[in-house]
Amino acid sequence: YEFETPIGGSYFWHSHAGFQRGDGVFGSLVVRKPAEKEPFGPSNQALYDFDLPEHEILIWDWLADLSLPVFLNHHHSNGDNKPRGVLINGRGIPPGYFDDFLPHE
Repeated sequence: YEFETPIGGSYFWHSHAGFQRGDGVFGSLVVRKPAEKEPFGPSNQALYDFDLPEHEILIWDWLADLSLPVFLNHHHSNGDNKPRGVLINGRGIPPGYFDDFLPHE
């Protein structure tokens, strides 16, 4: 895809089709300024403008199940539709993991 953005920076994107957002179709997007629009000119860009994965952090809610059964359970019975965890850069701990080791106090 090609598109123009008015401002450079870090963004996130996610799908709006069906249950794709809840099932993991999302990610980060880095938009760089053109070199001629850098505050101190193109020579300044080489000092700091690196697009490295370790420079990004993406935090997302995690249902820990596929979205369709969660949706159906919530709307046709008494099921919960709240996220059961958090993903940080695509990694998380399964719900209930700490229940085996630590009391909830």
